[in-house]
Amino acid sequence: MSVVLADRISVQNRFARSANVERDLERPEPLEGYVVTARVLDVLARVASTAEGGKAGGAWSLTGPYGTGKSSLALLIDAAFGPPTPTRETALRLIREASPETEALLLAVHERHGTWNTGFRRGLVTATREPLSVTVLRALRAADARSPSDSSAAQGLRGTLPDVESKDQSRIEPTASTVLQVARRLAEETPILIIIDEFGKTLEAVSDGHEDPYLLQQLAEAGQGSGLPIFLLTLQHLSFEEYHAASAGPARREWAKVQGRFGDISFVESA
Repeated sequence: MSVVLADRISVQNRFARSANVERDLERPEPLEGYVVTARVLDVLARVASTAEGGKAGGAWSLTGPYGTGKSSLALLIDAAFGPPTPTRETALRLIREASPETEALLLAVHERHGTWNTGFRRGLVTATREPLSVTVLRALRAADARSPSDSSAAQGLRGTLPDVESKDQSRIEPTASTVLQVARRLAEETPILIIIDEFGKTLEAVSDGHEDPYLLQQLAEAGQGSGLPIFLLTLQHLSFEEYHAASAGPARREWAKVQGRFGDISFVESA
């Protein structure tokens, strides 16, 4: 009897599709078998070193082509900064197997911020073609939903949400000052980690609508300058400036200025 190759070799199908950050949240299965490469460790170390170094936050822009594993990396980072769950256990185990030093750094982050039992307040969302303020507010709402609080800041955020989720074309979008105020007040309670996947979709919408990029700059500076633990990571295929290549010169310069507030990370794995 002949032996069919498929009888002896199988491929785990969890990697047959790209990760969906909102669908795969809180589940350890999408991380099982994830390969923590040197590039992944570099990204983890950048974020964790900033978080361990003091109370101030940081902002990073991760750029890489489709299919390089950016969404899976987002899930890994989200889990590593989360509360004690099977998902965090899986993430830390994978990181430890690749680099005990990086795992130790992450443990030091939790110790510094007192988040070992609670985790950071994490908002991990997939961007759509929508105003920048709506994308950020959705992320803050997701963070609050996963770490609910009865504080006035959390209640104020929930009061803003009906307008954000409404399909009414005449709705009033949240202002930049409203979004920043909510982020700052939430960060006074617990460190915030905002991860926005497919952020290029929002950047395209901002470019089409000529929206002021100042909110993104303010959000990046909110953690860096105020000393509040606000950590922001965006993932997209191109740099901010490249999404606005067709814009007039002043607009491109404004976006280049915004990009300068972010640590730029090129995420391209070697073959």
